[in-house]
Amino acid sequence: MDNMSSDILPNLPDEVWCIIFGALMRNGGRLPHDEDEGEEAQVRENSLTKRELLKSRLVCKRWRDNVDKHYQTDRLHLNFDVDPLNLMPAYLPLSEKLGWDHDGLYFRGPRKIKRFLRTWNKNTVNPFLVRCVEFQDAGWPLFWLEIIQFLRDFGRHVWYLYLRLSFPYNIPAPMIVFETVRRCLILVPNLKKLFLDFEPSWIDMIRKNYGQERITAYFDEKPLPRLRHLRMLSFYVSLPTVIHTHIMRCCTTTLKKLDFRNYIYDGDIYYPRLEEVFTTIEKLEDLKKLESFPISMKKILLGTVQYGHFSVTVEKAFSILHRFKKTLKEVFLEVQLVSYDAKFRANLPSLKKLTIRLRGSLDFLLNLKSLEYLDVFEYQAEEYESSDIKVDGFETKMLQSNIWEKLPSLQTLEWEGERFERRDLPAIPNAS
Repeated sequence: MDNMSSDILPNLPDEVWCIIFGALMRNGGRLPHDEDEGEEAQVRENSLTKRELLKSRLVCKRWRDNVDKHYQTDRLHLNFDVDPLNLMPAYLPLSEKLGWDHDGLYFRGPRKIKRFLRTWNKNTVNPFLVRCVEFQDAGWPLFWLEIIQFLRDFGRHVWYLYLRLSFPYNIPAPMIVFETVRRCLILVPNLKKLFLDFEPSWIDMIRKNYGQERITAYFDEKPLPRLRHLRMLSFYVSLPTVIHTHIMRCCTTTLKKLDFRNYIYDGDIYYPRLEEVFTTIEKLEDLKKLESFPISMKKILLGTVQYGHFSVTVEKAFSILHRFKKTLKEVFLEVQLVSYDAKFRANLPSLKKLTIRLRGSLDFLLNLKSLEYLDVFEYQAEEYESSDIKVDGFETKMLQSNIWEKLPSLQTLEWEGERFERRDLPAIPNAS
């Protein structure tokens, strides 16, 4: 075991000691480096708190490496950062979501970066437990200079990079911003997630003073690096199309998740490995552009530019989504759906989660035998309609609706903000 002082040993969790002594007994008093980690992983997942996991890193190098891997590959890193129904959330640093103190991960100002660089001066090992670094603006240009120095020293260790920055409206050379972002991307060759957010006033100034041709000429002369490991790209603010297009082209062959909730997808870039997307639509033609996505899509979240701005029929929306029927597991549609055709049935056999606004019958859901979670966050009944799924009049007592019988896999129903669970229906058996 690695340099453990005696006062640390009693503080290891009991579950950890059981694994250690079990391995010692099986291997003649030695803890082998190639010990199968199945039991260790199970304890890590089910028994230990994050504080206890930190202590378990002291057991030996293998334990430390496995715990680090556990947090560095946590699925939260590559999740969409907000609930799609809350499109303007208060920003929460990823390190807080993971339950860690964000010292060494979250930087807001050059002073803290300088302190970090002094502490880790000439150190070549990875200093980030979760390999995530977040920078939030605290002044130009000094902060940017420190960011560049930071990434020059440690950028190869960064897998998840968040840049949330603002600039003075009268910055003398706006193209310097592009060059700085470009230098940042060059210094993070192993990046798996990139999150970009810029001050809207700076973006407005770019739109007014720099035409598409000038921006294109800049990127043609100084192309952005290929991000060969990038799996997720997020734009929280609406950049000029020519800018975000150049950024998006850095990762066309590797990208699996694309979050550009303030953009209307133009369909001109193909991502062969894309599985999840969060984008915006404002008319039916935007919805049709989804046909350019690969058929292996698993999650599609569609917001709208203006809430309630337009509606689309259930038949048109789900006919487009049918393209992804073999793999699609989650759909969010902020656009209002209108159900006219009583005989239409959605054909998405793999769908497990659906969030919609609806006017009319829910009968189009009857063939969704795998649906486990349904959220109807806004509903309008049609008086003249007769539906197999009975919800009209049950709005506050959905436990009495026959929707649980008609959708046998349904476990959770959110109805206009109220939550209902199948487990509260003891008389209705779960789907076999």
